[in-house]
Amino acid sequence: MVFTSLAFFILFSVVYALILVFNLKIVREKLSEKTQLTLKHTILLIASYVFYGWWDYRFCFLMFALTFVAWLCAKNIDKNKHKKLFSVIGVVFPLLILGFFKYFNFFVDSFVDVFGIKSTSTLNIILPVGISFYTFQSMSYTIDVLRKNIKSYSFPDVALYVSFFPQLVAGPIVKASDFMPQLKKNEPLNLQDLSRGVQIFAFGLFKKIVIADNLSVFVDDVFEKPLAFSSISVILAVISYSIQIYCDFSGYSDMAIGVARCLGYDFIPNFNMPYISKNVTEFWKRWHISLSTWLQEYLYI
Repeated sequence: MVFTSLAFFILFSVVYALILVFNLKIVREKLSEKTQLTLKHTILLIASYVFYGWWDYRFCFLMFALTFVAWLCAKNIDKNKHKKLFSVIGVVFPLLILGFFKYFNFFVDSFVDVFGIKSTSTLNIILPVGISFYTFQSMSYTIDVLRKNIKSYSFPDVALYVSFFPQLVAGPIVKASDFMPQLKKNEPLNLQDLSRGVQIFAFGLFKKIVIADNLSVFVDDVFEKPLAFSSISVILAVISYSIQIYCDFSGYSDMAIGVARCLGYDFIPNFNMPYISKNVTEFWKRWHISLSTWLQEYLYI
């Protein structure tokens, strides 16, 4: 399921309507604050798994496994039970899963090519959609608990953080210390968040549909047969491609941020006009900001 599909529009409308019902004054007066939050989180969690399972329901089991390991490790770290062991498991297990799905086919194919093996019965591993994003987030939760940036949360809350559908497929990568505290807020949906979220979503949709998708037609034609075009056309295609990948990626990020804002959650911007950067260092800080800050905080530091 993608943001530009009718299925997503229906899913979001149903989710928003259900949450809106529980925001009604007559309903809120009859339910405790804890119950209201539980119902809201349950709706979002179910919607997230429906959203992800739309591609292939089997991927949901993988995401569930990563979530469970992150929750279990963080819970024991918080209680100071075998802290070092669970710290290692909480980081190594997600990386092994990510490495297996991303590079298994590559290494097998390379082995076959090097040794000239003509026929094999090797597995063809399908790369799960968005696995990098929810893998990084599961690690973020474990590490943030280890660093005492946050306390361990209940399994449903961790599951919602890892699977939250607006950022599940293409980011932005949201740190646990930024998202988890927002789960404690019991603020009703409001028109201001909806208006702002729709504006951000519409801007991202424009970049994706109007700019990126139309440029891709020209770029694909030139890149497919570059010798059939003039040098000027090839140069323009290269420039157009740089605009296309920016509008495609940043447009999807904007749509994710917009959807989250409609639901009352704040994500950091993922792009900040990277092509006006004066050097590579500045470009790195402006392009895919959530990834660069994640790598800086959890890998470099």
